[in-house]
Parts: sequence; structure tokens; C-alpha cells
Amino acid sequence: MSVIISIIIIILIFVAQWKIFTKAGKPGWHCIVPYLNAWDLCCIAWSRKMAGIFVGSTVVYSILSAISSGKAANGESSGALGLILGIVSVFYLVLYAMLLYKLSKSFGHGIGFTIGLIFLAPIFMCILGYGSSQYIGPEGNGMAASNNAAGGNPFDNNNPYA
Repeated sequence: MSVIISIIIIILIFVAQWKIFTKAGKPGWHCIVPYLNAWDLCCIAWSRKMAGIFVGSTVVYSILSAISSGKAANGESSGALGLILGIVSVFYLVLYAMLLYKLSKSFGHGIGFTIGLIFLAPIFMCILGYGSSQYIGPEGNGMAASNNAAGGNPFDNNNPYA
């Protein structure tokens, strides 16, 4: 019975994320692809530059974790690698909290909603997806129309290089 409830909750969260992506003008299916999900979420809430930093830190953390767990499985000490992994972990957590704040601002909410996203992410993601929250642009700056265009480029409608 608990497996069925867990599956239902996971489906509800995926559909909520799909709706969040759709509200922001991104293809909904991007929410189910790892790393693309993180990239688009950063583009929705922040910027492409920060998306690169966020996804890059995720990849670095994944690689360091795999190396560290391999050493632990062999009975070796991780030493300096453990310290680096700890620093990258803290950096990633701070970046993730900032991303959730920017996501909250992108849908017109404040710090209270951000705290909800940090501690009760599934519930607050469902509120964003199923609720009446409207996407107003990265960091809440009102550039939703330009960010909805293909690629999220703010110059799509007025490209100075074309």
C-alpha cells in the first residue's frame, strides 16, 4: 500500500514540475531529464550563466562522490578528497537555496515561500505548479515574454546582432 502511495506522490510532483516548466515557456518533458531539468530550472529562475555553474557543480559533486565512495568501498581513506567533497557540498547547498529563492521570486513570491520550498519542497512545488502562480520572469524581473521564447534568450524579439 505504501508503494502505491509513494508512486502517486511522485507522479503528482512530476506533473507539478511539468506545469511549472510549461508556465515558464519551457517544454514540460524537460522536467524528467536529469541535468536538463536543473539547467532549465536555473534558466527559468536565474540565468544561463548560473545554470552552467549550478549544473557544473552538480556534475563535480557527482564525480567526487563516486570517487570517494569507491575509495571507501576499498577501505581507503578519502583524506583531502573528503575535504574537497565537503566544500563542494556546502557550495552546492548554498547555490540550491539561492536557486529556490530565485524560483520563488520568478513566480511572484517572497522569502516565506522560499523557506517553504527549502523545507517542504514537494508541497510548495505542487503549489507553484497547480496553483494560480504566474511566471513573471527570471528573479521576478518581468521578462517572462522574452524568456518564453525559444532558448530563453531575452534578445529573441530584438536581437542586436541579427
